[in-house]
Amino acid sequence: MTTILKQTFFEAVILVLVSVVLCLLVTMLRPGSPGFWHRAPETDQPSEQPAASRVITLALALQRFDDGKTLFADARSPEDYAAGHVPGALSLPLYQFDEWIAEFLAANDPETPIVTYCGGANCDLARELAERLATLGFETVFYFEEGWGPWQAQGLPGATGPEQP
Repeated sequence: MTTILKQTFFEAVILVLVSVVLCLLVTMLRPGSPGFWHRAPETDQPSEQPAASRVITLALALQRFDDGKTLFADARSPEDYAAGHVPGALSLPLYQFDEWIAEFLAANDPETPIVTYCGGANCDLARELAERLATLGFETVFYFEEGWGPWQAQGLPGATGPEQP
């Protein structure tokens, strides 16, 4: 009797393994499926995802900076902004959101591409700012997670002083 149980168990295991392999193959070969081992190409195109998931790298942030069409928004305090920031970036401190948002909305088109940033990867201010701007209708908001620290460490363009009107 134990031989029959062993054989049944072995056949069940084989059946499960074959099913899993077939499922994986069907999923990988299905049109439009990226497969399990394919990493999506890095892009800075907006998506239907929340702004927090629209993270861009230093290279893409620099590309956006160089194109001159993207508004950079520094979510840090005015003091941190004055100590160093991306040239041309607006100082939009998240903790003062209610103080500046009306003027910002009046001055900027919702189709304006925006890159938010703060101090670095351990700072959530830029992510939160990106989410708020996206909920207010800004269609192309990106979150530069690496932030000002790595930007500055790479010797990329920087400016100091308070925001100019």
